[in-house]
Amino acid sequence: NNSSLIEYYINETGWVKLKIFDVAGREMGTLVNEEQNTGGYGIPVSLQLSIGVYFYKMIYTNKKGEMQMDVKKMVVVK
Repeated sequence: NNSSLIEYYINETGWVKLKIFDVAGREMGTLVNEEQNTGGYGIPVSLQLSIGVYFYKMIYTNKKGEMQMDVKKMVVVK
């Protein structure tokens, strides 16, 4: 719902992209697209999403150009 929070930790400064997709693979929005310092983050899901299943994909690229990607499922209930 409107108070959802996605939490993550990065080990070293790098570029972070965090996007939300519906089950059909359509992009619903971007929550983060910036360089972030080492540490933990809690990003509120500020998009108006309908009840249903969504996926969020985080792509992290460090200063050396090494990339990591993670995809997780989330369920929106009201």
